[in-house]
Amino acid sequence: MKSKTVIAKLVLSGAALSLMLVLNYLSLESQRTVSGQEYLYKDSLQKNELMARAHSLFRRAEGFGAAYQIDSALHSFRLALQDYRELQDWENVARMYNRMGFHLHNVNTGPELAMESADSALAIAGRHLADNDGQIAYAHMTKGKLFTDRRELDSAVYYFKRSISESLLFDESKARAALFMINENYSQLAACYLGFGLAEEALAASNASLPYAEKFAGPEGYEVARVLQTMAGSYQWLGEFQRALELQERSTAIKIRHRGEESSSAALAYYALGTAHKSAGSLQSARRYFERSIAIYEKIGLGDTRALINCYRDLGEVALAQDDFDVGFEALERSNELCRPILTPRFADYKIAYGLFSMALAKLRQDQKKEALQLVDSSLALLAVSQNLQGPDVAKAYSVKARILGAGGDVGTALQILDSAFLAVAIDPLNGDAAAINEQTVRQPDIPFVILQSKSEILIEANNRSHDKSAFLIEALQAHEQYVEVIDARRSDYRFESSKLILSEDKLPVWESAIGLALRLWDASGDPDYFARAFSLAEKSKSFNFLRDIVHTRAASFGRLPDSLKQRERLLRSTLRSLEVGDAAADNSESADAAGSSAESLPELLHMRSEYEELLRKLEREYPDYYRLKYNVNVATPDDVRSALLSDTDILVEYFLGADKLCIFVVGADTLHAEQLDIDSSLLMSVTALRHALVDRDFDRYVENAHELYDVLIAPIAALVKGRNVTIVPDGVLGLLPFEALLTRPVAAAEARDYSALSYLIRDLQITYAYSATLLLDAEGRQGGPGRPQEGLGGFAPAFASKDE
Repeated sequence: MKSKTVIAKLVLSGAALSLMLVLNYLSLESQRTVSGQEYLYKDSLQKNELMARAHSLFRRAEGFGAAYQIDSALHSFRLALQDYRELQDWENVARMYNRMGFHLHNVNTGPELAMESADSALAIAGRHLADNDGQIAYAHMTKGKLFTDRRELDSAVYYFKRSISESLLFDESKARAALFMINENYSQLAACYLGFGLAEEALAASNASLPYAEKFAGPEGYEVARVLQTMAGSYQWLGEFQRALELQERSTAIKIRHRGEESSSAALAYYALGTAHKSAGSLQSARRYFERSIAIYEKIGLGDTRALINCYRDLGEVALAQDDFDVGFEALERSNELCRPILTPRFADYKIAYGLFSMALAKLRQDQKKEALQLVDSSLALLAVSQNLQGPDVAKAYSVKARILGAGGDVGTALQILDSAFLAVAIDPLNGDAAAINEQTVRQPDIPFVILQSKSEILIEANNRSHDKSAFLIEALQAHEQYVEVIDARRSDYRFESSKLILSEDKLPVWESAIGLALRLWDASGDPDYFARAFSLAEKSKSFNFLRDIVHTRAASFGRLPDSLKQRERLLRSTLRSLEVGDAAADNSESADAAGSSAESLPELLHMRSEYEELLRKLEREYPDYYRLKYNVNVATPDDVRSALLSDTDILVEYFLGADKLCIFVVGADTLHAEQLDIDSSLLMSVTALRHALVDRDFDRYVENAHELYDVLIAPIAALVKGRNVTIVPDGVLGLLPFEALLTRPVAAAEARDYSALSYLIRDLQITYAYSATLLLDAEGRQGGPGRPQEGLGGFAPAFASKDE
């Protein structure tokens, strides 16, 4: 019994011990669970704090980046990057690399670092994210921007298009992100094309971008405004200034509606609108918008932005162009002051040099030659320091220096400097021909104008000081003829007839001066070559681009050229043009590295030019009709006209209407004659008065103006055209004039008011008309030669019995 009791106690004790051990174990496990929860809670708290800190650093970095404080921005980005890595938040890790690349690209100080950042984003995304992740598309877009800066068009286009194709693969959850990325890439692609001078391609990319922008933000969304601004830039480049202004104004209105009147977006929009007006020649409007932009920037405290540098620079240039020298100099000095604290040293030197040059031009207009020369030399010194030894600004600076030296009598040195100015824009890097003209001069529209105008002024002034009154005129005429070649190249590059007409009217004094020089040399020497050159210049002033458009269309229609070769020809021309542009986009991209890079691209330029020349040889060999039609565009010469005349009684009279001179050319089988007459606004008034008099049946006004116009237009050549069949080639407003209705003698007040008794010119001459001698001969040539009858065109006009009918 006792033993059972002992055994029972032992069993109970063991059970109690076991129970105690179990309870103890459960207690320990309970404590461990509570402790684990606490640990998990603390870990979650730390992660949230880490995430919050990373997000805060990211926002701080973006703020520094927006203020162009790149060192501070990079420091914050790297701290955020560490936190995101610790959190293994790979999407944000890739995003940090992408944003670092974006800001490095924006400040143009670290292209290599920017490319490394984009590659790092791609590497992270490739290892940890899906193939269609937005960060991959973003990184490819950044690489496209960087290749644009490197002047590598093919690579830039490849990465933008790749980013677009990747964005198209986004799943439904990222539909809006896809719209944004596709729109952004097309916009960047448009800006890329525009930077290379491929305005039509830029316009096509903008048109592709617009539907995505509208879907993303609505028809009046902010993204739409950005696309419209790029489209405006394309139209501006193509010379369609009115369309550019319409788009800029719409873009500005949208931006202000979204961001307010006093925002950086509004300031930038007003600046863009100002540049559009400046390009269109509306200086007062441009100045108003530049001043408004500056006022906004100063008010909201963004005085450290690069946009403000550009605003002050453009305001200064416009003010100086208006002869408001105080405002102009003050604005340019302010622009130069802002450069040092904001821009990298090299780029600051480049920008300051540009401002000094503009100031030098103004000093020269004020006849302060010594001060102008000092400013030019300072500008050239800074350009040398910034290693921008080629490009438009160097060429302009050389040009101004030459004009100063030429005015001082040092003509030889001045002309040598102007040759250097041509070489500075690398017009023909293959043979270094300073007088060569090609498409790069078209893409640098002001450079050849400035240089050749300077050369002509120097030579004419030197000729006036010389005892030999034709000593320098031959070279001056050559400079003018080069000038006309550049104008023609620029006109043919414009797509829109209105823009071609604007350029032609703007440069009318160039033709007038060139024709005058050629005729002076003809009078002095009797050499018919000078007459021919004057006649050809008159022809070019009116017919060159019209003829080029006709032959281009004819070549495309009848040349039987395969589409593959047409596309190859266009691609080579576009690529070659982009390489020849060199520095055209340096100021737009605000990259000093982009400027003066033509030497680095010379091997590629040589290769592409070789390919293009080989293609032309192929076209000439295998498709001679196409080649002849497209690449042999010449204006008619006096000899061409003589050989085309049907008989000795046929004669051609061609007019050139300048700003201050009227030139009349007479070409017949035995006749070469030219008249230069001084004119003023009374000629235009007489033409207008005659036309109104005919419509209004105003007898007195008609007979007065009809005879006055005969005295100016026909009387000086009456003996030469008497009894001839006359083909008249009018010019300008003279094209609205019925020459047959001119009166060969005045009507006395005592004479009867009888229209049938008047001395109409048609009683003496048989008159026909032509738009130009070139087009007249071209039409005859296509019909089998001048001896073959031409197809006729009948015209009928109503005759009224009374004024009221």
